[in-house]
Amino acid sequence: MPTPTPPRHRKPLTQEQKDFLSSALRVNHAGELAAVLIYRAQAPVVVAKEPQLRSLMQHMHDQEAGHFRTFTAMLAKHRVRPTALYPLWSVMSTALGWGTAMMGKEAAMACTEAVETEIGNHYNDQIRGLLEIIHYGEFVTKSLNI
Repeated sequence: MPTPTPPRHRKPLTQEQKDFLSSALRVNHAGELAAVLIYRAQAPVVVAKEPQLRSLMQHMHDQEAGHFRTFTAMLAKHRVRPTALYPLWSVMSTALGWGTAMMGKEAAMACTEAVETEIGNHYNDQIRGLLEIIHYGEFVTKSLNI
């Protein structure tokens, strides 16, 4: 019978790590809010003109709503406040969704593609930042023989 692995004790986060976590969670939460509201505003207009897109629009909205719920829970878990621009972000995201939908299916899908591309770039930037923090921490640990 294998021996159970003892629980690992986590070191407390440094202030730099806390700041990075707070910023990343706040920005990611705002981004997912925007995505949900864009799809919510686009769907009625797009589906009225293109009923065959109902399930696709619902699927895209549901995916983003799941991401939004995840980041909402993470904000609470890590005691991070949402963006102070939440009301403005909400209005602007809804307007962007509705406006692109009014221009037609192609504009709505171009908006979706642009938003998803930008979110992907942003997440990649966060990963690079996180790796810098991790590598710097390993460097300091090794340098100080900790």
